[in-house]
Amino acid sequence: MSNPEMNVEQRFEQRPKNVNTSGQGPNEKVPAEVAKKFNWGAFLWGWIWGVCNGAWITLIGLAIPIVICIIGASMSSKSLGSFRIISNIICFPLAIWFGVMGNKWAWQNKRYNSIQEFHEKQKRWVKFWFMIFGGLFLLGILAVFLLPLLIHNSALLQH
Repeated sequence: MSNPEMNVEQRFEQRPKNVNTSGQGPNEKVPAEVAKKFNWGAFLWGWIWGVCNGAWITLIGLAIPIVICIIGASMSSKSLGSFRIISNIICFPLAIWFGVMGNKWAWQNKRYNSIQEFHEKQKRWVKFWFMIFGGLFLLGILAVFLLPLLIHNSALLQH
């Protein structure tokens, strides 16, 4: 049993090396194989990833644009464009921070059977992002080519 007066580093050093510390909260040390990697799911999905992984701090990535839109709504439309730029300038570094801290937050907040399982689950977020946005990109390409044809054909039918 560990002494409650010991700090996190001392408790971690006292354990056998293969102890799984996932899901045990922010006071537990994260294995180096987890902590050193960038979390692309956290970077790409932001607060959505955060809510699903118990990283509630990522909700600031949702709150900032909302606050900026509320402030911007009382301004002229010219000012609103400036507020959107400010929102993007603020949110991009936040996304990088989420990516840097994401593995630590996810490991500490959810239970995983192994480091391998952790990495597999985190990779699913990236695969899902590519499926969603890749599909939307392809739909956009199709629209660019098909809409002119549809408009042209409907004009021919009217004559």
